[in-house]
Amino acid sequence: MTTRTISSGHTSSGLTVSSGNELKILSGGVAESITVLSGGTEYVSRGGLTSGAFVFYGGQEFVEKGGVASSTSVTGADGVLILGQSVYGLAVGTVLNFGGTEVVESGGVTSATQLLDDSSELVSAGGSALGSLVDNGDLTVYGFASGAVIGSSGDEFLSSGGRATGTVLDSGGGIGFDSGGTILGTIVSSGGLADIVNAGVSSKTIVLDGGKEVTSAFAGFAGGVAISATVFSGGLEIASSGGVASAITVSQGGAIRISSAGVAIDTHVQSGGAETLFQHGQASGTVISDGFVYDFGATFGTVVRSGGYEGVAGGAAASGSIVSNGGHLFVSSAGAAADTTIFNGGALNVASGGLVSGGLTIHAGSATIDGTMAAGQTVSFAGAAGTLKLDNLAAFGAAISGFGGVSEKIDLGGFASGKSETVKWSQSGTSGTLTVHDGAKIASLTLIGTYATGDFQLSRDGHGGTLIKDPTGGDAIPAAIRFTQAAAGVEGGRSAAGLDAVHAGGSALLGASPLAGMATSGR
Repeated sequence: MTTRTISSGHTSSGLTVSSGNELKILSGGVAESITVLSGGTEYVSRGGLTSGAFVFYGGQEFVEKGGVASSTSVTGADGVLILGQSVYGLAVGTVLNFGGTEVVESGGVTSATQLLDDSSELVSAGGSALGSLVDNGDLTVYGFASGAVIGSSGDEFLSSGGRATGTVLDSGGGIGFDSGGTILGTIVSSGGLADIVNAGVSSKTIVLDGGKEVTSAFAGFAGGVAISATVFSGGLEIASSGGVASAITVSQGGAIRISSAGVAIDTHVQSGGAETLFQHGQASGTVISDGFVYDFGATFGTVVRSGGYEGVAGGAAASGSIVSNGGHLFVSSAGAAADTTIFNGGALNVASGGLVSGGLTIHAGSATIDGTMAAGQTVSFAGAAGTLKLDNLAAFGAAISGFGGVSEKIDLGGFASGKSETVKWSQSGTSGTLTVHDGAKIASLTLIGTYATGDFQLSRDGHGGTLIKDPTGGDAIPAAIRFTQAAAGVEGGRSAAGLDAVHAGGSALLGASPLAGMATSGR
């Protein structure tokens, strides 16, 4: 091999390094516009500088630690051994054409590399690539990459130990993973795709209109994980089989989809955003504020706030949902809601064929049940307000506890309130049965606590049903008096102004008993 050197203080320009020849730029030496042909080598030593070199086909440029290469152009071709550029020092503004390659070795740094025409940049462990522009090629990262812009037909691949920050995925650009790697602060715009697989981790991605981030797993590999992404209008986050999406914020028309065996944790759905769970998808800890959750799988611990909506489809289940301040939980036929809590202004609606299980707690707000709530469960009134509306009494077998707050009501759908309607209480130990007769219709409700018939007032609900209230608001009287009333079958009560007179047990008009005038629900 013939070697030519450019020593300190000397500059050479326009040289051609052909096959079997080597050009060395020593410390302090400068080479400009060098052409390196197949089999030729340009070697930039520590302190050396090459500018505007052309490396063709099987030619190679080595940039040693401390050496600098500026504006190198690397061109390859199909069927030719491509050696390209190997960087241990610093390379700035390299342009890779027609299959050209750049390898950033440990300790090496590249800046503003441009990848065109199916070219490639490989960042080894310990190497760094800054501001790479990938229009049509592959950026593979085992080390560190920052600020890469991945355009049409470009891809960034992260392998074990690889890290990338501030990547921008433009139209047609993509990110993929091979056995690990981490990306931080990626921006995915229209047509861009961040595909997080094989134990890859994505953090703080921003997904814009037309962009997409997907977490999944290939057979035999761990799934990808996306953490703290923000999905805006037209953007899409997907957790598919084996993928996990955690602490995702979906707003302004953005969407997150949880496919079969995908998992979402602590999603925030707001400002018109939407979360959709498909069959066997799971979501836990979702918070909905003025957004939507469509559940065809299983949700756990969803919090539905003002303007939020959670819909549970047939075959799906919502467990531990908390509905408050204008939020709405709707359970379709063959859907299920378990262990639900309703706070002030929240609403639960269970359609015919829907199922309530694991109990129901009403702090305030309303629960309308047209489906099934079997015996062995409890509806618990836990505050001073709230409405339990029962539109399918034949399918309601649960007990009711805590009833008697000032603004608490039980609404019997289809029971027309009127003079012929009667109410009766039968105490049995620490609970009893409240029976309401409306002609041929009979409602029998199990209430936990000690009551008397006179504790209950019936009135119209304004839509063809009957409201049951305890107008005393739960001001307890001594237990001994309460027990005496119940044992004696005392029947008495109140008649509110403007309401129909209501008979108790079909006997005298309510209001007959002085004791009943004091009676309230004792719990």
